[in-house]
Amino acid sequence: AFAGTPVVDAGSVCEVLDKMLDAIAGQTDLPGIIVASDLNADERLLSNLRDVLARRRSRAMVVGRRRRAVLTRGADRGLTAHPEPSAKQRQDFRRRSRRLGEAGMEHVALTREAKAADAFRSFLQIEAGGWKGKKEHKGWAIRLDPALEPFAAEMIDGLTRAGCACIEALRRGERWIAFSIWLRSGSRVFGWKMAYDETFSSFGPGRQLSELVTAKFLSDPALASFDSCNGSETSFHAAIWPERLE
Repeated sequence: AFAGTPVVDAGSVCEVLDKMLDAIAGQTDLPGIIVASDLNADERLLSNLRDVLARRRSRAMVVGRRRRAVLTRGADRGLTAHPEPSAKQRQDFRRRSRRLGEAGMEHVALTREAKAADAFRSFLQIEAGGWKGKKEHKGWAIRLDPALEPFAAEMIDGLTRAGCACIEALRRGERWIAFSIWLRSGSRVFGWKMAYDETFSSFGPGRQLSELVTAKFLSDPALASFDSCNGSETSFHAAIWPERLE
């Protein structure tokens, strides 16, 4: 169950989990072990799951822990553990922005279906053309699995129409340079996919786009949290977001 957190009524979590486990146990052709990846350590689901398993005399074993970058707002709408950028950081951001501008690159946000669909096709091409598209580098580009592309395209189309997806991008004239795709559920935002044209890597397009997306999040008080969804602490977001989710 990869990132398979179920959507459950808050007042019925234990009962629902118990019924789910009953249904799984009733399938005699299934293995006797469930691997549940990426359960958030600080949310109620995990503690309730432990309680249900204890009552059923089943055993839960933690096989690994990871931390990833996240931005959250407190009750006062201020950011948690997010200090103001230093003078050097602001200077670096202005310098990179100036270089992008001098190279003719512009930042665009695509939230309408038709334009987002065209941009998504370009994203798939750029992602497949970089290291993520190389099986020998254990890449995870969508086009490495032919069945994923139509599913992903339909997903982005539906979420865009619902106002729950946005494609942030950098482009130079008609040429796309970098993409950051994020998804939204209520006040929560989730980073989904990122890719850039590696011939422009000297401009730092991934880092620059991450900072632009961060600024967009900070400017919208309706958004309460932004989960990078990146398990690596060497990601672009981890370098500029001090807070971590376990």
